[in-house]
Amino acid sequence: MTQHRFIPCFFIVLLYLYTGCGSFKLDKPIPPGEHDWLIGSGSQERTHFRQTFLSPPFVPDWNYHTGGGFATNALLTKGNILFVTTLHGELHLIEAETGKRVGRMNLSEPISGSPLFYNHIIIFPLAGGDKTIIAYDLLSGKKIWSNAVGPVESSLLLHNDILYAASRDGVLYAYDPSTGAEHWRRKVGSMVHSSPSATGTMVFIANTDGLVFAIDYKDGDIIWTSDTLRAILTTPVIGNDHVYVSSRDSLLYCLRIADGEVAWSRNLDSRMYSAPSLGSDHLIVGTAGGEVISLHPLDGSEQWRFGAGSVVNSSPFIAGNFVYFVSLDKHIYILTKQDGVLYWSYEVASRLKTTPLIWKDRLFVCAEDRRVYSFKQEVSEHSPE
Repeated sequence: MTQHRFIPCFFIVLLYLYTGCGSFKLDKPIPPGEHDWLIGSGSQERTHFRQTFLSPPFVPDWNYHTGGGFATNALLTKGNILFVTTLHGELHLIEAETGKRVGRMNLSEPISGSPLFYNHIIIFPLAGGDKTIIAYDLLSGKKIWSNAVGPVESSLLLHNDILYAASRDGVLYAYDPSTGAEHWRRKVGSMVHSSPSATGTMVFIANTDGLVFAIDYKDGDIIWTSDTLRAILTTPVIGNDHVYVSSRDSLLYCLRIADGEVAWSRNLDSRMYSAPSLGSDHLIVGTAGGEVISLHPLDGSEQWRFGAGSVVNSSPFIAGNFVYFVSLDKHIYILTKQDGVLYWSYEVASRLKTTPLIWKDRLFVCAEDRRVYSFKQEVSEHSPE
């Protein structure tokens, strides 16, 4: 059950809930924090990586029932507030330290991809309805703009003060995040379930024809196209001057950013339903076969693999010296990043298929019982540095 604790009044008055349609507004801006997670996968490069000195083990702290299921990227943080989206079209604002609800919004359509923050604006992708990109001003509590682009089932991207959204029908859009004014649009072939990613002057997107596109962020011109031959449903991950994509043919590809040529590919003998995660010297991916596999990012050589009890449906989360992931076997797993040894695990009441999130001294996970579970670091003199 949700635990209630005393917290400073400063945090309590940050938000208050409006009635009616379930909108909300900030009483004052949420101050930025070093632990903020403001965009799906944590960065424009979509690496699912956070540098932290946090060490397991963890103990259960609180849980919160949302009433709706979760997509694979459902968690963001800003200040001391945990933002949780659901496939029922709701946004829940939860005090991260107590599990107490401080706000809720109902957008009426599924939120399959991650929203993002732009200053005091939160922008949502919706998988249905007439208007599928919607921006709300958190200070006024009002919708400030919306655009009709068709269903958006992937996460939004903010890069160089431009908002990017990929519609399911295969169009990449670039907008002014403040006004919703369109800069450009680019057709990228067939259906798109992949989220856009970016670095430097290029935005990357993949489609169900197996094509990966590098696109100029300013004008939408296609710089190069690379063909992996099989459908890509996952998001390109950027790092080390390369683009990493997982294909439906069980292959993980490493493409050169400069020209899209294949630097290496690796057959993992199982489909991948999520993007890999990238640390400084580890490229880590979960598979439908229930394995988590670490490859060297520069040559694809295998470093280690770990077998879970069922499908690993979402991306692992790399935090400091550990790899956090969840499985349909209802377990949370924490492995040592260097050698893939199991360090800690915990079973919850329902299946898990959403990427977990580390925030300060806490671990958040979403389960199929429609609950968000919070675990707090257990201080131990035996925890590694």
